[in-house]
Amino acid sequence: GVQTGAIRMTRYERVDDGSDGDFAELRQTGEFQLTGGNADVIAPWGVHELLNTMEEPAQAFVIRSRNLNDVWRNRFDLEHKTVKRVKSTRLGD
Repeated sequence: GVQTGAIRMTRYERVDDGSDGDFAELRQTGEFQLTGGNADVIAPWGVHELLNTMEEPAQAFVIRSRNLNDVWRNRFDLEHKTVKRVKSTRLGD
C-alpha cells in the first residue's frame, strides 16, 4: 500500500521454461500507478518491479506472508535476460 507519493507497479510473466538456471526472458503484462491511499496485492512468486515516480520519497507499507530471510527469491535483469537466486541475510549474521 502507498501512504504518500506514488509508486509505479510493473508486472511481468516469465516466457522461458526456467530450464537454464541463469537465463530468464520476461514479458510485461501490465503497468499502473499506486498513489496515497491505494493498495495492491501481488500473487505469491508474482514477478514485479516497483519504482518511485516522484521527486520526493514515497511512503509505502508491505505486508508479507513469510519472512524474506527464510525464502529464496529470483532477481531478474531484464536487459541481460538473466536471473539470479538471492536470499536476504539476517541482521547481525
